[in-house]
Amino acid sequence: SQYQVGVMLFEGLGTEQNSKRGIELMMKLADTADPATKHLRPNAQFHVGKAFYEGYGVWPNSEKAAEYWELAAGGGNVEAMNMLGFFYTRPDSLDVKQAFHWHRLAARGGSAESLSVLGVFLAEGQGSSRNLGQAFRCLESAANQGSAYAKGQLVYAYYKSKFYRKTKETAAEMLRYCSTAEIC
Repeated sequence: SQYQVGVMLFEGLGTEQNSKRGIELMMKLADTADPATKHLRPNAQFHVGKAFYEGYGVWPNSEKAAEYWELAAGGGNVEAMNMLGFFYTRPDSLDVKQAFHWHRLAARGGSAESLSVLGVFLAEGQGSSRNLGQAFRCLESAANQGSAYAKGQLVYAYYKSKFYRKTKETAAEMLRYCSTAEIC
């Protein structure tokens, strides 16, 4: 399919890398209304958005990236929802309510990364009213899914809330995790 060839060219998988041609093929798919390719369109839109954001095969354009990610998110692409959440936390596109909205949708779609950020937002009252109970639930759930970021934020949230025993236990658990996973 056009999408697979586009990905192969873009990534250089089994062929010489040609990001520009790969993006051209993915853009055709991303912009088509052909019902036969409806299931592939959100993935193509996500990748085209990422290309615009990072400037691979096209000139960097943050606004175009956000447009494609919104299309992909509308088609159920969780990665696009996650990227939109981060997009709206950047200084030049800052909109905390939008960031909260997109991270909440991505978290509901299974993104541990967005669930972690949602926990921080709820703990700090950013984009929503402050809710420590929900914040702890989000961070604990993301930490249980293996998010080192969530584990670190959970330690900080426990400490800030003066739950010192939980702080110590979670920090010790995080150190054990970091030493075995070699990520810290």
